[in-house]
Amino acid sequence: MALELIPLANLLFSVLVVIVGLLAWRKTKQEFPLYIAAAFLLFGLSHFATLLGAGDAVAIPLLAVRIIGYVLVIGALYQLYAGREG
Repeated sequence: MALELIPLANLLFSVLVVIVGLLAWRKTKQEFPLYIAAAFLLFGLSHFATLLGAGDAVAIPLLAVRIIGYVLVIGALYQLYAGREG
């Protein structure tokens, strides 16, 4: 089985965003970095499943995971837009 570079790069960058999000949360104690970190954790799980070859077998659950991730990012950005302190 050949290693797919795009899902691997996506997974690595997702892990990096999770780590930076957790570090930002630890420093600021605001919720926004946690929402972003949680979203990218979900994206990372999706990319990991793709790397394992489970993408087609679980397409609907992976779609749901990605939708939840996007909703978390949108929610965090909307809170910033609305001026709420996290």
